[in-house]
Amino acid sequence: NVTGVQTCALPIYIAYSLVNMGIVLDLEGDYTGSMEYYMQAIEILERIKDLKGVSATYLNVGIIHYRLKDYKNAILYHRKSAELKKGLGDKYGMSLIYNNIGSFYLELENLDSALYYLNLSLVLKEELLDKKGIGMVLTSIGRVYNKMNDYKQAERYFQKALPIKQELGDKSGLMHLYVGLAEMYNHTLGTRSEEHTSELQSHSFISYA
Repeated sequence: NVTGVQTCALPIYIAYSLVNMGIVLDLEGDYTGSMEYYMQAIEILERIKDLKGVSATYLNVGIIHYRLKDYKNAILYHRKSAELKKGLGDKYGMSLIYNNIGSFYLELENLDSALYYLNLSLVLKEELLDKKGIGMVLTSIGRVYNKMNDYKQAERYFQKALPIKQELGDKSGLMHLYVGLAEMYNHTLGTRSEEHTSELQSHSFISYA
């Protein structure tokens, strides 16, 4: 009983206990229960003006909406989180959120909005010298250009991402990059791409090693 506990504990401890319970239920796949705990936590965190905690919990809520394929609310809560992180000067957090929002818009095939948010993320990643993040966002931008049928631009971004991922030994990132390149070759080379695609897909398996 949360109300009963509040009489004998500080609100901040209650709030983060609720967040932790939300995380446990999230991991168990009980998204409805997890959301209830997160929303209770947000109410307390807003009351005590713990903006960092509110922002982080908004993000958790947004990710649950994403898992439920409710992209509209996923975007809404990510934006709410980003607004608070901007006020807190948390550029790293903003860069992650903008990347997520760009990915959600890509799922919705709202490609202009996807590019807008991914480019916002890229600017911040470059400011922060976040090499892994830069490679990830460049790959995502390449995927958007694939969807736009602008294969020249797609290749440009994939080729910019490739040496970064190779330098970092980012096997998972390389897998996504090779899949993007394979899609691009399928469209630009047609049936002649079969050999290229096969080669790229064989390389992608190293990420599972």
